[in-house]
Amino acid sequence: MSSSKFEPNDDILDFVIKKANGLKGLVDTNLEIIPNQCIQPKEQRLDKSQIDNQESIPTINLSNFDDLNVEKSIQEAASKWGFFQIINHGIPIEVLENLKDAAHKFFELPAEEKVKYHKEKVSPGESVLMFWSAIGEKDEKVLEWRDTIRHGCNPQNDSNLWPPQTRNQVLEYQKWAKPLAKKLLEVLLKGLNVNEINESLEPLLMGTMSININYYPSCPNPSIAIGFRRHCDMDCITLLLQDNTGGLYVRGTKDNWIHVNPIKGALAVNIGDSLQIMSNDRYKSIEHCVVVDSSRARISIPLFVNPSFDSVIGSISTNAKRWRKTKAASKWGFFQIINHGIPIEVLENLIEAGHKFFELPAEEKVKYYKENTSVDESVFLYWSAIGDKDEKVLEWRDSIKHGCNPQNDSNLWPPETRNQVLEYQKWAKPLAKKLLKVLLKGHNVNEIDESLEPLLMGTMAISINYYPPCPNPSITIGCRRHCDVSCITLLLQDDTGGLYVRGTKGDNWIHVNPIKGALAVNIGNSLQIMSNDRYKVSSIVQQLIQARLEYPLDSVIGPFPQMLKDGEKPVYKHVLFSDYWNYFFSKRPSESIPTIDLSNFDDLSVEKSIQEATSKWGFFQIINHGIPIEVLEDLKEAGHKLFELPAKEKVKYYKENSAIGEKDEKVLEWRDSTRHGCNPQNDNNLWPPQTRNQVLEYQKWATPLAKKLLEVLLKGLNVNEIDESLEPLLMGTMAIIINYYPPCPNPNITIGCRRHCDVSCITLLLQDDTGGLYVRGTKGDNWILVNPIKSSLQIMSNDRYKSIEHCATVDSSRARISVLLFLNPNFDSVIGPFQ
Repeated sequence: MSSSKFEPNDDILDFVIKKANGLKGLVDTNLEIIPNQCIQPKEQRLDKSQIDNQESIPTINLSNFDDLNVEKSIQEAASKWGFFQIINHGIPIEVLENLKDAAHKFFELPAEEKVKYHKEKVSPGESVLMFWSAIGEKDEKVLEWRDTIRHGCNPQNDSNLWPPQTRNQVLEYQKWAKPLAKKLLEVLLKGLNVNEINESLEPLLMGTMSININYYPSCPNPSIAIGFRRHCDMDCITLLLQDNTGGLYVRGTKDNWIHVNPIKGALAVNIGDSLQIMSNDRYKSIEHCVVVDSSRARISIPLFVNPSFDSVIGSISTNAKRWRKTKAASKWGFFQIINHGIPIEVLENLIEAGHKFFELPAEEKVKYYKENTSVDESVFLYWSAIGDKDEKVLEWRDSIKHGCNPQNDSNLWPPETRNQVLEYQKWAKPLAKKLLKVLLKGHNVNEIDESLEPLLMGTMAISINYYPPCPNPSITIGCRRHCDVSCITLLLQDDTGGLYVRGTKGDNWIHVNPIKGALAVNIGNSLQIMSNDRYKVSSIVQQLIQARLEYPLDSVIGPFPQMLKDGEKPVYKHVLFSDYWNYFFSKRPSESIPTIDLSNFDDLSVEKSIQEATSKWGFFQIINHGIPIEVLEDLKEAGHKLFELPAKEKVKYYKENSAIGEKDEKVLEWRDSTRHGCNPQNDNNLWPPQTRNQVLEYQKWATPLAKKLLEVLLKGLNVNEIDESLEPLLMGTMAIIINYYPPCPNPNITIGCRRHCDVSCITLLLQDDTGGLYVRGTKGDNWILVNPIKSSLQIMSNDRYKSIEHCATVDSSRARISVLLFLNPNFDSVIGPFQ
């Protein structure tokens, strides 16, 4: 029980963080209603209508790990889901159970014990344990419902500093999980034509490692809280051990959410951002989140395998012809594995260790708490998801993270989890490496050699997430939807359930049913990048025990070069992993423009969404709009071809009113444009041959779409149809403009397109993946980046419907293409309000 009493007027951060009671201590005060700081906005809660109970992420039996069919299953699951569970992975069930028990023991410690592990500011390389509460992030306005302790599992980390409640269990788990993670990575890399993780690759793939233990206390209002927001892992791969409570959800391939059902002895594996980058997007880092329970606490233990911090991450392989053949199978980025070789005892001990840790009194857990930590610290950290001070709505979980890298001292880990985490790591790391090998095989990377191992498995962390019982689970969340930043994540969950992944339809969620002894495997952003978008990052909700393989921070990540042999274009540019890490964990904008799915265009709720988005924003994105993706891609490619012509060819189409050519302008915009008049009087034979067919094809699809959008908008103005008298007023003229923004050596002092509002009725805007389009937010003084979504279109509408100011910035290294279709009134039309 907590040694402190929480009074209504008490400061929640002081009680949970500084006094190290954690969320568990808050729940132990017989809390009936969660604090306002923990109430998630509706858009962050898991929409039950998007949960797909008919779909599940793959579960892969690793009993015959070297079987080519098993390797193929891992690669396909990482491509399609980015998340899967593994069973028969070789980690003894006792190791897993002991680790979960240790987690409970730690989090059940009194606050005066836990406070010993608390630190407000830590760096990733510290050789000490840290304990923190998710409520502790100072910039978070909405808090997550969890406590966490992190064990840095690297050579520089001193495990003697870990809490005695988790130390042995984490060390034992690490001993098993690290080779398992390495083996998973080796399998994944085989799918990228990288045959082994050699000395040069190991720091890139497994340069650092940490093991977190997340503790999600029961929550009185789980429907309005969150244990862990939607997110992707930034590592190479994560191995997640969860207890049997459930609550982890991953984003499915249909934009749905899928529960990762706990399987006794299984580990969930998910790909992180780093491995997605290295695989040039073939392996997917999938968004996932965690919901919380009203009656049961939940433990999850992720092991994160990261690149070294000085690694430069990028694609490590490409084979375009092979990719085209296997693209349809790159679907989930999330799957479960069974018979993976990790003894069931290792898994069960780990889950038990997690429970033991989180059941510690606050005074014990506070020893491991730190408020701000960096990934290479060789110390433990414990945190509660409620601890992000900038978050307005909190997740319902507690966590402990174990850094499983050479620099991490496992003696600093809590004794409740130390041995179990170390034992799990011992089994999970080679499993993860083998999974990575299989995935890389799918990308012409035949082995994880010395150069690849640091890239794919440069760092590793094992987190134990504890999701306490929640009195109102329907309004809270254990872990918001998110994708992992890692290469791959192995997730061990208990039998509670609660993990959901985004389904293959994009708008559905699938429960990952717990399977005893299985591990869920999900692709992280890093492996998706490396696979050049072949392996998918799955959006997931809620994780339990995660073993993550990430890059060292000095790694450079990007698509594997082997994948670029046949001319496949890299989806991602190479980036220093430390820069990507900082970006991933940087504060995100609190606003984003709506994205509307038009797959059920005639549904009244869709029509209402369009009308409301136009009234509030004047700007929104649409997906599943009916225009084939080939039409959009061909149009963008045609734009590049035109602007890459020699000047003597382009001058044939020149007129002086180019963006740089406005004679009255004293400061010029950084773009070139070509305009296609799409009206009966315009002769398209005069258009450039490089764009003619593509613009005509796009116009054929886009015109009826624009008309249907206008019809929906006019319905909101009590105008029921666009008849012959209205069509010239709304759609009298049309033009399609292709804007080309060349790379700019000084992008911070120039502009691609000034702030402006469009004069048209409606604009459909197609942009490439470079980004740079900003719109004025609803607060009036903020600007919001319109994140590119593949195959989506942006809609700009022009005092019930708003014409919103927007602008375009430029990039220092990448050219940007945007294609705008303007629908205007006839020039002789008189415009004014509809009667």
